[in-house]
Amino acid sequence: MKKLFSLSVLLCLSLSMHAQTTVNISTGGLSAALSGQTGITNLVVTGTMDARDFLAIQKLNTTLVTLDLSGITKIEAYSGTGGSDIYNSVTTYPADQIPYKALYYLNGALTTVVLPTGGVIDSIGAQAFASCSKLTSINIPNGVSSIGDNAFLSTGLTSITLPNSVTTLGIGVFKSSPLAQVSLSDQLTSIPKSTFDGTKLSSVIIPELVTSIGNLAFRNVSTLTQITLPSGLLWLGGSMTFYGTAIKSLTLPANTQIIGGTLGDGTFQNTAITSFAIPSNVTTIGNSTFQTSKLASLIFPSNNQVSSLGGFCLSNTKLTSLVIPENVTTICVGALSETTTLKNLELPASLTEIQSSAFNGCTALTSIKVHNAVPVDLSSFPDVFTGINKTKCILYVPTGTKAAYQAASSWKDFTNIVEFGTTTGLENVQNNNASLTIAGNPVQGSEAVLTFAEAGEGAVVRVSDLSGKTLLKQVIATGSTTATLSVGNLSKGVYLVNYTDNTGKRGMVKMIK
Repeated sequence: MKKLFSLSVLLCLSLSMHAQTTVNISTGGLSAALSGQTGITNLVVTGTMDARDFLAIQKLNTTLVTLDLSGITKIEAYSGTGGSDIYNSVTTYPADQIPYKALYYLNGALTTVVLPTGGVIDSIGAQAFASCSKLTSINIPNGVSSIGDNAFLSTGLTSITLPNSVTTLGIGVFKSSPLAQVSLSDQLTSIPKSTFDGTKLSSVIIPELVTSIGNLAFRNVSTLTQITLPSGLLWLGGSMTFYGTAIKSLTLPANTQIIGGTLGDGTFQNTAITSFAIPSNVTTIGNSTFQTSKLASLIFPSNNQVSSLGGFCLSNTKLTSLVIPENVTTICVGALSETTTLKNLELPASLTEIQSSAFNGCTALTSIKVHNAVPVDLSSFPDVFTGINKTKCILYVPTGTKAAYQAASSWKDFTNIVEFGTTTGLENVQNNNASLTIAGNPVQGSEAVLTFAEAGEGAVVRVSDLSGKTLLKQVIATGSTTATLSVGNLSKGVYLVNYTDNTGKRGMVKMIK
């Protein structure tokens, strides 16, 4: 009998511990309605509310498991220091919104929230449910148009559906949550910064109206293997958009235009991507864009606009061969460093600058083909080719330039320098669509007068010694056909004069002083 009595008592206690508490309140009245009640696990609130009532809910942190607000008919505006932000950094709370930090850090036991439907709320405020680490279930009602910054940061949500009424997301909305499935609103126009940073998504379909994907949007989503991009995508984040994902390939829509022309820093860093085609309007590949990725194939467009390869942009990738196209003028620090799979490298005639450690550690290189008739000056960066076996790696240079490369800093370290192409002779012009000539060559006195075809945009004339070191550089006005160089400071000897512009005109002649 005693055992039966004890069992009955335990059952009653268990039922009371999990009993539903229902209160009907007027705005600001929840704290009074719950006065004296303890151990509340399941709370149903009906009536009207404001930010003060959400503060009252926060005080149930250690016990509250389920919160049902489906019976709320209105969330009123509130101004004052008694709202849901206990630090009072916000004191004005708009109507019809789940307020700022509504249930912030309610991480004790809360697993389920039911929000009111029927147009009662039109937005979810910033950090409304942030750090509710055990929250696994919540509905986003139709009629909600915006979700604020970090609204579901570090929750326990594994899946979510956004109704088509949602048009705007703040930054970091689902950051650091174990979100594995998401259905996005068809009306979204952007995926902002850090939206899915650190989640567990394996695939995602970006809605067709989205035109931009922000920085860090999918950073460290190590489970992400597939993403479908909209045809109208115009902007792909400026930094680390897909850093650390498992994406193996990504095809950008045909009309994608990278706004600003830069494929952002770390966009595909530490990813599983194996191939990528550069969009036609990209002018710069940013720092670390593909660093430590599985990239084995990089495809430049036929009308390449890229002029700069950023620092470490292709470092420690899986490339075996790379042809850097014409129009590239600068290879930045460590750009291809530690790419130990790289066997063949081709450098364009447009190249004017190679920075420190650019090819450092490319230990598998067996050939470097250089199209530049004037060796790029490496006297300031003696470590460009560090780690390359310069006895086994063949350096291919344009016919008539071997002597210049054999005398040039760092280039001269290659034992085997082989000329390629048709003999032209340094006294003649190489790639002479610029029709470059020097009046009265050998030059007497302190000035050298050059003539050339009408100068295009970005025209530059450089005078270098036979080692490739630039001694004089002069910008030429667009449309000019002559230029006068001040060569009075040059000693008697042989020099190379090289003309380039952005239209593709090039010319090189030997100048004797």
